[in-house]
Amino acid sequence: MLVTYLPVTKLKCFTEKRWSNVTYQLFHQYMDLLLEPLKLVGKEEKEMTCANGWVCKVHPILTTYVVDFPEQCLVACCLESQCLQCLVPHNKHGLPAWSDPQDQKKMMEILYLGSGQMV
Repeated sequence: MLVTYLPVTKLKCFTEKRWSNVTYQLFHQYMDLLLEPLKLVGKEEKEMTCANGWVCKVHPILTTYVVDFPEQCLVACCLESQCLQCLVPHNKHGLPAWSDPQDQKKMMEILYLGSGQMV
């Protein structure tokens, strides 16, 4: 079931250098607002009528989110040339080598600092 369309804007009020960071922040803030009701009922039970007519207490969660690779990078807060799972350099993709995993907390700090806000 389609829940929403994502807003599209050209954001001409920002410089080209700042535009991509603001676009990423807008996407994440919009998704946070959109999913807020699901986050609440995921923590607290909600009574829902099942297909068999019985009323059950459930904890609904979002289980599928289908996107292409560029949008996966947007959701994961990484560049399109980076691996979504680890910090392997872009010129070493596919080579059998160990690399540190992506750090979501570090990426969130970068996003907040880029917006001029304090973490």
